[in-house]
Amino acid sequence: MWREKGEIVKKTFAIAAAFALLLTGCRSKSVQKFAALDQVGSESEKVVSGDGKQLDFSGECETSQPEQVSDVVFATKTDFSSNWKELFSDVAGIDQIDQELLVTAKDQMGNNVLYEDEQNKADASVADSGFFSFFCGDSYSCPWSEYPITKVAVAGEEGFGSETLELDGKEYSAKEIADFAENWLNSKWKKFEPDLDFKTGLIIEKKSGENSVIAVEIWKYYKGVKLCNCDLVELAPPESGVYTQTRNSEMALIMTSFGKVSGFTTGNSTLEVKSEGKAAEKLISPQYAVDAAQKKFSRYNKLSVVSLKLKYVTTYQTNFAPETDTGVEHAAAPVWEILIKPDYPDFSKAETYSFPDLKYINVNALTGEITFELGENNRSRGI
Repeated sequence: MWREKGEIVKKTFAIAAAFALLLTGCRSKSVQKFAALDQVGSESEKVVSGDGKQLDFSGECETSQPEQVSDVVFATKTDFSSNWKELFSDVAGIDQIDQELLVTAKDQMGNNVLYEDEQNKADASVADSGFFSFFCGDSYSCPWSEYPITKVAVAGEEGFGSETLELDGKEYSAKEIADFAENWLNSKWKKFEPDLDFKTGLIIEKKSGENSVIAVEIWKYYKGVKLCNCDLVELAPPESGVYTQTRNSEMALIMTSFGKVSGFTTGNSTLEVKSEGKAAEKLISPQYAVDAAQKKFSRYNKLSVVSLKLKYVTTYQTNFAPETDTGVEHAAAPVWEILIKPDYPDFSKAETYSFPDLKYINVNALTGEITFELGENNRSRGI
């Protein structure tokens, strides 16, 4: 009897030990919260090669390996209008500048230098804050902003490289257009924002009858990390803890014929690095970020992911939007951006004049906090 009980006890201990070993094995395979910086690119590739419960990675999903991630403070320019001559002649391509057509003014963006030559179809303006734009030649008189969108190619989406768009009666691949745009920026603009790199984000084809135009939206990167195009600003009263986005327009260039930029805008401003903290050695792992997002959005229909990349989300150092746009400091925090495919309208039927807002889920790469925009309203929300 005692022997039988002893055997039973031995078997019970054996089963318990095996169960404990099984649990230990399960824990060893659990998702690590943090990953070394030099590993996040390869880990991102593994994540998007699989398939999630709420996030669909079945398309051609982009990933990235950042060079460096840290707490960065960017600032807008303070005396950028002093570059007006070089900008108007070398970047805008205005051969002869009539001094009598130059106008100076002062507003929230500081000193402005404005130029319009109706006879030679040239319009250019620059502000101290770093805002700059020009519309010359065909873009000067062409009402391209009123043309309906007929096609959109989004960098990172499946088939982007082979997507074709029409310009001046000819077909060009999205890759051809993207390569030209980025080469033009490196040649003409890089000197004014040397800290940053420029990559094509969207290519938009707009047509009206036989007339067509291509708009290329450019995204800015710092050491391999994309800069978000909006600031989070605290709403009054300050203790409310509610933030809203002030969306900055993206850098964009316009072509009415391939190989010639006839329109360009920097968006709201031109940036420089004001200060930079110690580089992070580890970040929230891509798998942990994706798992956290899927858990939070378990009640949503499955979302199609375009890219899984690190980006910097900026906030005003003062929380509130400052009274002037010059020398404004923007504190940047790294997040994992899970970019969701937008709800495209039927461009062949509807006369759509603006591109739908991109949807995203952001997971703070240092804290794990989640913010998102999935088209329900225009406010960035935390969970």
